[in-house]
Amino acid sequence: MKPALPPTQSPAPAKKGTRWAERLLLGGMLALALFSFEAGLAHIALARNDACRASLASSRVAPAEGYACMSELALAATNAFARGPAGALLQEKMTLASWALSGALYAMLGGASAQLAPGRAVLSYLGIHAFVLVVVCIIMFIGPHVIV
Repeated sequence: MKPALPPTQSPAPAKKGTRWAERLLLGGMLALALFSFEAGLAHIALARNDACRASLASSRVAPAEGYACMSELALAATNAFARGPAGALLQEKMTLASWALSGALYAMLGGASAQLAPGRAVLSYLGIHAFVLVVVCIIMFIGPHVIV
């Protein structure tokens, strides 16, 4: 039977490498969960937009497209949420591949952010995530008009 530790003595602290790996894994999983949640909501919004456009196409007198369904900017923002950074590069090709690549990118960003202090990790990840989404939205909005 092992002798009990005195109250002033605690068990050996976890190794630095183990703590780093645990934070990397936890941050990556939380970032991937956030991306999956956002992408799911965005895909629901895109499906509703497609249904709206189909109903407008079948009506006799349709209102202007920007008033009834999503505008072009809202559609670009929703696509940015749904497909992520890789979706900006693979515009209409390989949705599954762009989703997987974006998930991996966000997981790496989350794992890297998790190495900071907990409060700073969350704020830094959300700031980086928002910046990436704005850049992707701009690329998706301007891309069809510029890129041939």
